[in-house]
Amino acid sequence: MKSKKKVFITFKVVAIIMVIGFIMIACNDDGNVSCAHSWIWVETTIPTCTSNGQETMKCTMCNLTEGTRSISAYGHDENGNEATCIEEKVCARIECDYILTPVLWHITPMGIEPTCINIGNTGTGKCIRENCDEILHGDEIPELGHDTTGVAATCTTAKICARNNCDHVLTDVLGHDTTGAVATCTTAKICARNNCDHVLTEVLGHDTTGAAATCTAAKICARLSCDHVIANANGHTFTQWHETKSKTCYTEGIETEKCSVCNTLGTKTQLIPSHTYINGYCALCHTVNISDVYFDTTSSSRITSTITNSLQNSDSVNIIGSRTLLTTDTGTITINVPLDKSIIWTANLTDRSFFPSQSNFALITFNGNGTLDIIGGEIIGRNQVTIRGNSTGLIKISGTAQITGGETTILLAIPTTGDNTNTRLIMTGGEIRNGSITATNNAIHNQSTGEIRIEGGEIMAGGTGGMGASGGGVAIKNSSTGLINISQSLGITTLINSWNTNPDMGTIVLEASTSDNTNVRLVMTGGRVFYGGSSRASAITNFSTGEVRIEGGTVDAAEQNSTNAGFAIRSASTGIIRISQLTSTHTLIKSANSAQGTIVLSKPSSDNTNTRLIMTGGSVENTRGSGIYNLSTGSVQISGGTVAHTGFIFSSNSVAIRNASTGSINISQPSSTSTLISSAVFDNGTIWLEGAGNLTITGGRVINERGSPYRAVFNTNNTSVVTISSGVVSPSYSQ
Repeated sequence: MKSKKKVFITFKVVAIIMVIGFIMIACNDDGNVSCAHSWIWVETTIPTCTSNGQETMKCTMCNLTEGTRSISAYGHDENGNEATCIEEKVCARIECDYILTPVLWHITPMGIEPTCINIGNTGTGKCIRENCDEILHGDEIPELGHDTTGVAATCTTAKICARNNCDHVLTDVLGHDTTGAVATCTTAKICARNNCDHVLTEVLGHDTTGAAATCTAAKICARLSCDHVIANANGHTFTQWHETKSKTCYTEGIETEKCSVCNTLGTKTQLIPSHTYINGYCALCHTVNISDVYFDTTSSSRITSTITNSLQNSDSVNIIGSRTLLTTDTGTITINVPLDKSIIWTANLTDRSFFPSQSNFALITFNGNGTLDIIGGEIIGRNQVTIRGNSTGLIKISGTAQITGGETTILLAIPTTGDNTNTRLIMTGGEIRNGSITATNNAIHNQSTGEIRIEGGEIMAGGTGGMGASGGGVAIKNSSTGLINISQSLGITTLINSWNTNPDMGTIVLEASTSDNTNVRLVMTGGRVFYGGSSRASAITNFSTGEVRIEGGTVDAAEQNSTNAGFAIRSASTGIIRISQLTSTHTLIKSANSAQGTIVLSKPSSDNTNTRLIMTGGSVENTRGSGIYNLSTGSVQISGGTVAHTGFIFSSNSVAIRNASTGSINISQPSSTSTLISSAVFDNGTIWLEGAGNLTITGGRVINERGSPYRAVFNTNNTSVVTISSGVVSPSYSQ
């Protein structure tokens, strides 16, 4: 029986060890392994008579702790022995020696007990206290002193001696502590002493004596540091709104009114309305939508009528929409714009198919002295003229406008009511194209004496402008004495180009007029005039007696290895070519024509010895032929700038200046300029005197970069006189 009991006990011990091992494996001290916690409160700090203790919640399986709570102090244990004549009463709790009652004094029945301030006497005889047999002999008992263990003094009560029958004031009434926060609009001033909530100053309430509420400002409590709103802002009082800007179909309207209380000006917007078209005309915004004009074989006349009527109601009319005219519609769209009125055009308009029966037929005919302002849209003409200006009114082209023509894209005709020199066309952006391969067709043709100002945008005749590099017309043809002014502002591109196939034409052609004169016909201060063809035409061709001034920008012909490469400038009359370079510009005139040159002064039918070319600045360059080629009897005056053959492909004509006639060449250098004539050729020198014209050098530099034995001046005409009085000629010239 004892053997079975031992086996059972052994099994029980093993089981307990296995459980403990399992617990240790299943849950470690860090709590990282999953544990079905079993929580108990464990005393971690033992309380005492006067201080609290603490308990911590702890898992019995993994020792993880989770939170704490306080254990109240025990307080003193008064269950111990009472005080006697020889022994005080002490707290009965272990490790606490707090005296609850001090040692009593011996006393007899006849004795006098001491007080806080009076001495007592034991009397004679046996002490009457329990368990005391002391025999007393009238001994003196010291006064007890005041008991200070009582309640502390407060704001309203003094601290009194705690001994019975003693009302001695140990500490006077403290009075309320006034050092706390002052009273505010919403809080009272309270005594600052702990456990005292006596109100020293009542809640003040909000101060309503401040400024009254206005339209935009609320009435605020007038007390400092209080922003309580007593009354909200009143808001403006607007009684009658007045329209100060009318709403349109493109912009919001504005109404204004003064507040009747404070005179503040208020504004409110009127929402953009929708167009209301009647036969394509919206009277609200003065817009003509050509898409909505009645569509039939007389659309052109209907559009004309709608635009004419709209201009009677407004000084400015917008033209929008898109329309392609029918083949059977044989009319022109006539725009009659009176002085001080304008048309703002952004519409797309396409001509009908070609019909050659009408001479000088125009898709749009512009009459009047007002303004046709084309700022967008695409206008495509397929017949003789796309836009015809019949009067002194102004045509403006800018923005994204694209105007394409068949024979002539824009024609500025001689006005029927008297021509003048006013500006007829201003272009600051957009494109004017003529896609014809016919050499006599034009992107712009000016028959009037009015001015054309090109300040930005692109004008193209043939080439990439329309029909490819196989041919093209004239970009700008000027058939009268009107001025062409070409410039380019910062951030804007000005490009005028053509691929003309007629060697007597070019990109810009200045024709001789019936009233020709020597006035300035072309002024260029910026941009680029380019000839891209291979028919020995020019970027600028001058048949007139008027003057051409190049003061900035680039005039050039395409770089190609061909005797038919174009010229930059060709003068076929006695008009002066004046080349300079303004302070703020750069002037470059360049070509690769190997047969003649970059600037060619042809021999006109009425040649004379007048000056044909004056150069005071800029650069004239040729990479294969001459920089300047003079075939006339007129003179060439160079007092500044650079004339150079700059290429490495040489021919007999690869010189800086070639003089093939009797015209004289004069080279100088004033103190304020620099003059350089240079080349690096083998055969005919830097300046080649082929004709009988004389050469005079009074300044500047004439240089052959090859050096001796090659020539700076090559004189092959025995009658030419070379005079060198100053300047540098290298290699030096010998007759």
